[in-house]
Amino acid sequence: MANDALGLTPARPGDGGGQRVGADRLASVLARPARFKRSHPVVLLRLGADGDDPRTQRWRIGRRWADPTDLRAPRWAVAVDDDLVTAVYRIEGWDPTGAPTDPATRYTLRGEPDPELEKRYRGRSVAAYRGAGAQPPVTYVWCGPHWVNRPR
Repeated sequence: MANDALGLTPARPGDGGGQRVGADRLASVLARPARFKRSHPVVLLRLGADGDDPRTQRWRIGRRWADPTDLRAPRWAVAVDDDLVTAVYRIEGWDPTGAPTDPATRYTLRGEPDPELEKRYRGRSVAAYRGAGAQPPVTYVWCGPHWVNRPR
């Protein structure tokens, strides 16, 4: 299988070495990487195919991460579409959508856009933080033990 000058592989396995790649994948590969500072503990929220506002979706957030008073909890939520940052929100809190005792409780995000961090990170790639393979809808960066959160 041939790679083109950008090092892209074919869009689908079995394309026979063709070099066609979707525009969204190309934008993700060409984007500058996001380098989150340690002082910016964030949670990456992978948006669905419809790209809705992350404040209207239900997220499976760990109870300790949903407590804004916990020092290890994320302070910003980063909306991600195809490994590209689309928006950054300052987290005001998380509202449970199910029974509080239910371990699978999902939460909705409460927060407002953060223009300063959005200017810094919007359009950047978070592929290094998310890794290869199946993409989890929620990824924590610089929350909790820092050795877990280093980009690859």
